[in-house]
Amino acid sequence: MTATRTMTLADIVAYIEDPESCQVFYDERKVKVIDNWGGFPACDVTLWVIGNEFGVTTLVHAKSVDDAWSAWLDEQPTIHQKELIEAFSAGGDKDSFYGEALNDVREREHGRRDAPLDGNVDREAVRAAAWKAFRECEAPALIEGYEFQSNFSGTGIVDVGHYMQCYEADLEKVLVLRKE
Repeated sequence: MTATRTMTLADIVAYIEDPESCQVFYDERKVKVIDNWGGFPACDVTLWVIGNEFGVTTLVHAKSVDDAWSAWLDEQPTIHQKELIEAFSAGGDKDSFYGEALNDVREREHGRRDAPLDGNVDREAVRAAAWKAFRECEAPALIEGYEFQSNFSGTGIVDVGHYMQCYEADLEKVLVLRKE
């Protein structure tokens, strides 16, 4: 492989057009590249960095930060349907339906909602109570750390975590390695 430090978006895009011919790194971390512009290049389109608490994971070629975030979100795996009670709350609640059901058990068994749980908790009963509350809620709301996809695959809900970030890429930190 040969390394080419590129300084312009057009240079980077020329390599990325054929993703099988190269590997892309940002700040020395191998990253996935998503083209949200429907074809390279476009002079008013930017590369956006998306990462989490563990570092950068993706470069997205998009017109805006919102477009980049949406393109990244649409490529993420969605949560399983059985996890919905962990992703939603009853609107103003901070805890998910599952968290609220656990708090109810704590209060019932220990007299306070923040008591530690012992090993004898019937998790299936807690899940059943959470599902009941979820089905009865008129307007469930996603809790922090979950977002809807625009393409709505599967459940359409992605667990994005609590430390995601999206910002404009510094092109001097992009390294493209061509496979030979």
